[in-house]
Amino acid sequence: MRDNSGSIFSTTVDDERDIIADNKRKDRLFFHDLINQTHSINLFLENRISSEKEITLTDASMLKKEIAIIQALIENHFGYKHKNLVSLTEFVNFDLLKKHVVTLCDNYFRPSHIKFEIKYDEAFAETHGGDGCKVHHSSFIRILTNLVKNIAEIKSSHVILHFYQSEKGLEFIIKNKFIHYKEGSVGQQEHKMGGLGIESVAYLSTNLGGQYKFFLEGDYWVSNIFLPNATVGQSVGENDTKTKPSSSQQEKNAA
Repeated sequence: MRDNSGSIFSTTVDDERDIIADNKRKDRLFFHDLINQTHSINLFLENRISSEKEITLTDASMLKKEIAIIQALIENHFGYKHKNLVSLTEFVNFDLLKKHVVTLCDNYFRPSHIKFEIKYDEAFAETHGGDGCKVHHSSFIRILTNLVKNIAEIKSSHVILHFYQSEKGLEFIIKNKFIHYKEGSVGQQEHKMGGLGIESVAYLSTNLGGQYKFFLEGDYWVSNIFLPNATVGQSVGENDTKTKPSSSQQEKNAA
C-alpha cells in the first residue's frame, strides 16, 4: 500500500505557513489602521494647542468616545476581553455612526482647510421606522478613516461623502476634487491607492462580502464602498478573527 503520510505532512506544514503569513498581514494592516485612528485624535489636540483653546466638556466627551472606538478595534482584532474595555456592539445601526463621520472629517479636513459635504439618503430609514441598516462597526471605522486620511494628505479642495442605505447594506461614495488636476495630483492619488490604507480598505470590504472600487469622474477621484447589512445571528467578529495555527504550531511558536 502506498504511503501518503509524507505528502499529508507537507500539506499541513504549507497550510500552517499560509495561516501564519495571513495573520502577519492582518496584523500589519491593523497596526497601520490603529495608528491612523490615534492620528485623528492627535490632529484634534494639535489644533487645540495651536489655537490656544481649552478643551471643553463636549471635547472631552468626544475624546472619550474615540477611546472607546479604539478599544473596540483592538478587541475586534485580537478577540480578547478585559474588565476595562468599553463594550460596544459589533454590528451597529449606521445612524449611530453619523456623529463619528462628522468628527473624523472635522479632525482631518478642517486643519487643512478642505471643504467637505456629508449627505445621507434617508429614504430607507424613513420606511423602516427610523432604523438604518446595520454595519460591521470596526470595519466601517477603519475603512472610513483610511479614505479620509488619504484625501487629507493629498490636499483636496473639495470632498463629498454620500451615504446610501438599503435592505442589502450601506453604500458610501466619497468624491475628492484635485487642487492641481494637471500637475500630478492624479499620480499622487494613484500612489495612495497602492498603499497599506487602500489594501486594508479592499481587504475589510471583501472580507465582509462587500466590495470596493475607485475611478475618475471629471476632476474628482471617486471611491465607492459597499458593506452588507448585518444578518441576524451573525457572530461577533466572525469575519475578522485571526486564524489560529494548529496546537503543535502554537507550541513551537511559544518555545
